[in-house]
Amino acid sequence: AKDETGGLSGPGAVLFGPDGQLYISSFDSDAILRYDGATGAFVDEFVPAKSGGLDGPDAGMSFGPDGHLYVPGYYSDSIPRFDGETGAPLGDFTQGDKLDKPRTLVFRGEHLYVANEGSDEVLRYDADSGAFVDVFVAAGAGGLMAPAGMVFGPDGVLHVASADNQILRFDADGAPLP
Repeated sequence: AKDETGGLSGPGAVLFGPDGQLYISSFDSDAILRYDGATGAFVDEFVPAKSGGLDGPDAGMSFGPDGHLYVPGYYSDSIPRFDGETGAPLGDFTQGDKLDKPRTLVFRGEHLYVANEGSDEVLRYDADSGAFVDVFVAAGAGGLMAPAGMVFGPDGVLHVASADNQILRFDADGAPLP
């Protein structure tokens, strides 16, 4: 029987690309698979296994404002970037050695926010250059532990899933909210 999943193993991120296709990270096989956005049929292996050093593509991958695909490498402690049309590796995006088990990437304004599970922090990078800006949410702030998923609300408040079964909220300066 033909494998209609394309070899999907340990699905993580599920998102639609600028082209309307569905992109899914295959955590266990270190690949990004592409599916037809309307039918769900397997199209291709958009980013082949281990391409660009990909290791542990986590659930919080994102297409950036430049149309390229940014993937948190949970085991590689990196954020490799891939051409948004071809899937070709474009190198690691972030600079510095602050990444420790990155989980979720969120582009907002001039920054890329990274849920950094290994250091219990939310880090902030320049969205254009990948240069480290600052620790946006400090380790333990508001009780933050091993941040995973995160999203900005329409009011600009950052909501972060914390390992202690809480959803924590932070203001525009990264300070905890009740």
